[in-house]
Amino acid sequence: MRAAQIVTCDRPPVVTEWPEPAAPGPGERLVRFPTSAGMAAGDGSMAELARVPAEDLVELPAGADPVAVAALGLSAVAAYQALTWRGELAAGEQVLVLGAGLAARLAAACDGPVDLVLDPLYGVPAAAAARTLRPGGRLVNLGGSAGETSPLDSSTLRSRSLRVLGYTNNELTRERRAAAVRRVAELAVAGRLGVACEPVPLADAPAAWHRQATGTASGRLVLLPAPA
Repeated sequence: MRAAQIVTCDRPPVVTEWPEPAAPGPGERLVRFPTSAGMAAGDGSMAELARVPAEDLVELPAGADPVAVAALGLSAVAAYQALTWRGELAAGEQVLVLGAGLAARLAAACDGPVDLVLDPLYGVPAAAAARTLRPGGRLVNLGGSAGETSPLDSSTLRSRSLRVLGYTNNELTRERRAAAVRRVAELAVAGRLGVACEPVPLADAPAAWHRQATGTASGRLVLLPAPA
């Protein structure tokens, strides 16, 4: 079979012939798209076939577009779980999601005190966002693209009894991850969740990698393991 192999870190993958996975064992089957986090060495899925435990598979709802669900991927799972599981979001609460922009303008963008901050940045933006939280508010951090440390002062935390919570997909149980994938897929089918994406043949993986790395892709690139 053909697979895109990462030979050198920070370099595009090389598409080459690769031995097919061994015959499935008990509770396993060959699939086109595994759902595990894929964080361990050897867990890659940039290939025509991948071997995963059957219990890791998630059946998508009727009408789901596999490309659209793949584009949403673990980012959507992380956002959903950070809001609901870690952030304990309740109906009627106000959420601030950190992204590009000036930290000083955060409070002005909010309609009153914020109940929950979803923070993929950390650093200075997280410290500024914490000051918009109501007493007892929560900040869930799931990234550090603005800095690995933050000038979040003790007085802000103590004076409002704030909660700062960490999040990682790696802590999800198999059942929680599967439920999140299904919910994300359901929202995509309903037209309530989506992201710009472009399907790319597996043979074009090196060029796609370069486009993503240089910021010239128009959306998320989804590798197609084999012709439909």
